[in-house]
Amino acid sequence: MLALVVSLVFIIVPKGVLTQTEYSLGDVVPRDIKAPHDLLIPDEDLTEQKRNEAQQAVVNLYDYDPTAGKAIAEQVSQILTSLQKANAQEIPVSQQIAELESSFGIKVDLKDFHALQQLAAKKDIHRTVSQITSQLYRTKISGNLKLFEADRPKGV
Repeated sequence: MLALVVSLVFIIVPKGVLTQTEYSLGDVVPRDIKAPHDLLIPDEDLTEQKRNEAQQAVVNLYDYDPTAGKAIAEQVSQILTSLQKANAQEIPVSQQIAELESSFGIKVDLKDFHALQQLAAKKDIHRTVSQITSQLYRTKISGNLKLFEADRPKGV
């Protein structure tokens, strides 16, 4: 039993030292010492290089939204309905343009506004716009062709 205890003490106690030795800056130690905490010295150039490599390794993801066409057709329909109501109430043009910009978040100049008024005056325009928009957005369209073409060799 005594031999077992003595052998375990020599195994458990690191290299036979029972007390820690205090070292000061610049001392040469006789053996390896396990540091109580990690010391991290960042390499800025290598870190930036690894970031660039990781960024180029990631393939862009293009998400297809099948409801985009319906949402756009609905918003155009709301704009045309708003213009029809404003024309019926004889609201001034400047106020109508301000309402379009505030309500729908679109910038309209006078030329575009008159074109929208002409569209709003046509009968059955809502159904026509809905059909055209749904046909356009049935095809998957990339919003930025240059970005899409640059990413095509990487795989989409």
